[in-house]
Amino acid sequence: MEILEALDQHGELHATELSLIVKLSYDRLRGIVEDLTKRGLTDVEHLEDERRSLMIRLTSEGRRLLEELRKLKKILEDYGLA
Repeated sequence: MEILEALDQHGELHATELSLIVKLSYDRLRGIVEDLTKRGLTDVEHLEDERRSLMIRLTSEGRRLLEELRKLKKILEDYGLA
């Protein structure tokens, strides 16, 4: 959820920037983003000028899921479970 939150707040981010924001190593972040992309929650663009460089953005499906997660988190907080 933290990755989706960061992308929602900051918009499109370079993978290195995102890894710093969510405090994950680049390699760990990349694995998670690959999974999110397979699920249609993020979109990844490989930058041509930097072969290994990635730009990551949230998809509309990712935004929809994030809203559902926020609602669930609020319910849990309201009941003192989060």
